[in-house]
Amino acid sequence: MRGYKFTTKIPLIYILILFSVFHNSCRDVNPDEINPTMTVQNERELGDRLYEVVTAQSNYLSPNDYPQLYGYLTTVTSMVKTQTKIINEFDWEPIVLEDNELNAYMLPGGKFVITSEMLKFIESGHQLFSLMAHDSYYVDRENQNSRYNLSIIMEKLKDKVNEEGYGTSIFIDMINGSDVMLNEVLGYLSKMSYNAELVFEADEYTSQMICENFLFSPQGTQEILFKAANQAQGYKINWLENRPPCQAVDATAPYSFNDRKNTLNDLAAYCGDNNVVTNQTQYIDVISTLP
Repeated sequence: MRGYKFTTKIPLIYILILFSVFHNSCRDVNPDEINPTMTVQNERELGDRLYEVVTAQSNYLSPNDYPQLYGYLTTVTSMVKTQTKIINEFDWEPIVLEDNELNAYMLPGGKFVITSEMLKFIESGHQLFSLMAHDSYYVDRENQNSRYNLSIIMEKLKDKVNEEGYGTSIFIDMINGSDVMLNEVLGYLSKMSYNAELVFEADEYTSQMICENFLFSPQGTQEILFKAANQAQGYKINWLENRPPCQAVDATAPYSFNDRKNTLNDLAAYCGDNNVVTNQTQYIDVISTLP
């Protein structure tokens, strides 16, 4: 299995294009154009503000109302957290939204958002673990990918910030700004697309985490892909379409849908014979509590 040293920065123009409505283009630019501006502390502070906004939404499912669900999600989140490099610097925490969209994504500071429909689409604990582990890779970096993404978001909001007269510091303006602005940030994060190489590395990272530290079956992501492939035409799974973004519109793109399935099967071969745990029965019991 190859190492995890990340040597290619996310193309700036590529990310800007992927923020467009159609998410339908892949291109490379000079990586020197990237200029990360977010520190870990910045991410924690922004994550706390976004947490306040997202948990105030009417579709937020509270731990007080769904203790069994959050108990289970917190356990899985904690297992993922123990394998990340930034264990104590982020407040790792699950957030569930009642939503028909099939999606999951990370907020700054380690908050993990997943929709009720995505939880229902997933069929077992090992699939959920694979999904969480995969997305943790996007923030578990020395030069975190989320910093690049948030830098782009701040640039996109720059004109709006100035129009509303918040001041000159974009980060401070976002922290102190209106909930409307922060909801825009949430919207960008929920639609964030990741390039093919980064998705491949996240898949490698997930496989290694499972094979070396747990007894979960390594087939979780493959099973999600297989189920997606057998859905009726037009069935949209946002989490998959954004990882990698091009596969949904171009079957010949790098690391296409089929390429990813084949690669995941190869990676799973590194696991031992004891990696068979799925936690399916427990998972089904927990998900049955969802509205």
